[in-house]
Amino acid sequence: MNKKTWKVTGLIIFSLALLLGLALNGVSSWIDLEGMSFWGYPEATSYDPSMPTDGELSGLTCPLVMNFSESPTVFVKVRNPKDYEIRPIVQASVSIPGGMDEVARYVQDLVIPPNQTVTISWQVGSENIISNRAVFVRVFLFQGPNYPPSITRHCGILAVNSGHLSSTMFVVFLTGIIFVGMLAGYLLWIKSLDRLERDTNKIKGALLWLIGMILFATLANIVGWMVLAGVLLVLTVLSLIALMESAALGKLK
Repeated sequence: MNKKTWKVTGLIIFSLALLLGLALNGVSSWIDLEGMSFWGYPEATSYDPSMPTDGELSGLTCPLVMNFSESPTVFVKVRNPKDYEIRPIVQASVSIPGGMDEVARYVQDLVIPPNQTVTISWQVGSENIISNRAVFVRVFLFQGPNYPPSITRHCGILAVNSGHLSSTMFVVFLTGIIFVGMLAGYLLWIKSLDRLERDTNKIKGALLWLIGMILFATLANIVGWMVLAGVLLVLTVLSLIALMESAALGKLK
């Protein structure tokens, strides 16, 4: 292969892997955004974040994706920061097609000792998938039986038909393709440059920046840091637009 072929091949591989990374993170962020509107009634109208609550919801953990044949587990942690025992109520609202307002509710009364944290879990399955594409979960924390919900967390789980691959292996496989592809494309493009060009070419830094942004956005989606993942996705798209504009104007050499 001559240098021009190395360069074109590298950029094509890099671009395809980048688009796949943008698609994965874009769909994941969109599912989480859709989950923001998943409430159910009467929780949507009775929810009052100004209501004093002794307990804290310190985390809601959902898988990024699930296979149609799987029953993944959703976890939430409830913390008691007080020096006395508290008795909060936790409700998990899970999407379920055909149910009353398409919400299945699971309620648990808790007794949490002072300065302790308890972890609660629920299983979701194919019966919870809405429109063949997602499961939505929203968790509410109540001060007690006569109080409205005052703290809530939500998540969305992308439903995929990954065949015999488990959802974990699907994410690992897809993530591997994205980063191996981006890195391979970058290295092929670097190979097409002369030694002097490697030291002075401005595109090199921009490509490394895009690799880093996609990497951190994907990791943020996997661990459930939805806001950070969304911000990184927007920054990646803006960076890509700026790179393309600069290349079109001949500013990158």
